[in-house]
Amino acid sequence: MISVVIPAFNEEIIIAETIENIDSVLRKQKTKYEIIIVNDGSTDRTEEILNNCDDIILINRNMNRGYGFSIKEGIQKSTGDFILIIDADGSYPVDEIPNLISESSSYDMVIGERSGKNVSIGLLNRFGKLILRLLIYFLSSIWIKDINSGLRIFKKELILKYWSIIPDGFSLTTTLTVASLLEKHEIKFIPIDYYERIGKSKIRP
Repeated sequence: MISVVIPAFNEEIIIAETIENIDSVLRKQKTKYEIIIVNDGSTDRTEEILNNCDDIILINRNMNRGYGFSIKEGIQKSTGDFILIIDADGSYPVDEIPNLISESSSYDMVIGERSGKNVSIGLLNRFGKLILRLLIYFLSSIWIKDINSGLRIFKKELILKYWSIIPDGFSLTTTLTVASLLEKHEIKFIPIDYYERIGKSKIRP
């Protein structure tokens, strides 16, 4: 059973298409799944659109609490043994999901590493990610190409193990990656493309 958790904040342009594409891919997999959308206090038409979507578990929140908080809330609502997270903005390739799923039975976490042929990351963000990777290497002697990819699948028990230190912000993925590597969990990185997001970015460099 796979629980797909998707945080959404002001994604009226792309949210319906994202859900449709993910559902289409998962229907072809030989596994049960559920799609959980966490509407993180959107001020546009995101909530209205989600209320008209079938076959999803919807969590609506009036106040914006952040990326990590939304994912954690979705996980608490989930019933699957595996959690798959992906952004709602169309930046991650949905067609890579089957590759991640196929590897998940052999690893504690499978991460989509943004190192494919088409990767759209701004210069400022690239610089910030490099600094972060250097800092983590200095602290742990582990060099990680993509520390905070938002497309990954992992055992639910893995994130529950570190629940007390998982933050509510964007650093959820970074914290989970570093903690898992330091404690020698089995992790695999799969190169993927990364597209320019649709709509306005919520990241503050």
